[in-house]
Amino acid sequence: MGGCTAGDDLPLPAACLQGEEALEEALAGAPDPVRLPGGTPVSTCVELASSTADLQNVGVLVVGVAEDLEEKAADGDEAAATRLGYLVGAVQRGAERTNGTQLELAFRLSRVAGALGDPSPAITGALNDGIAAGEETG
Repeated sequence: MGGCTAGDDLPLPAACLQGEEALEEALAGAPDPVRLPGGTPVSTCVELASSTADLQNVGVLVVGVAEDLEEKAADGDEAAATRLGYLVGAVQRGAERTNGTQLELAFRLSRVAGALGDPSPAITGALNDGIAAGEETG
């Protein structure tokens, strides 16, 4: 039992694969706790994506949303920066509860967030607030 992760025998909730629109709608409430339809946290999607197919599907979904949010944040949208940060933090939270495979997804998302270049202090603050909230409740 010592080497098992929580996701070894649990199926990926259907809410994790409902598409970018569902994830974007859920993230609209960030930095408050974000839940996908059915109450599923984003971190649970990452944690339970134990098969290659599930991890790829979840990864494509979260990276697509993150890239959209990054573009908006780069244009000065503080709410988008908060949502991007929340997504990064929630993915990190889920990846930390695994055997390590999902850490590559967390790394990829942190690179998307890092592509903001030289953001304003307001955007940086919103991004950091979102990351902290995502790590705590994501």
